[in-house]
Amino acid sequence: MKIIYQGQVKLSEQPIYYYPEVKAIMIDLKTKRGEVNAGGITTGGVTTPAVFVSPCEDSIYLKDTDVPFTEIAFPEFIGWYVLNAQIDKYNLNITFVKEK
Repeated sequence: MKIIYQGQVKLSEQPIYYYPEVKAIMIDLKTKRGEVNAGGITTGGVTTPAVFVSPCEDSIYLKDTDVPFTEIAFPEFIGWYVLNAQIDKYNLNITFVKEK
């Protein structure tokens, strides 16, 4: 890592941690815009990474249902955790890293 120019926002010269195993996925949103929270679902002592997507005031193309959030589990990523989850206008982007 090399900082080309240090502006008003200061960064450390070295990363805090380097993740050697990273997976990233992108999921198309049929509803445009929303909010996302990351977590996990623990059953029998095993935690499955999960994300929870909910509408925001800018959401469009919402499904007609009484349940406001969508829950997505990733059993193929047991042993990993969600480092980052974000929504842009069209996609849900999730980054997983392998647990130590």
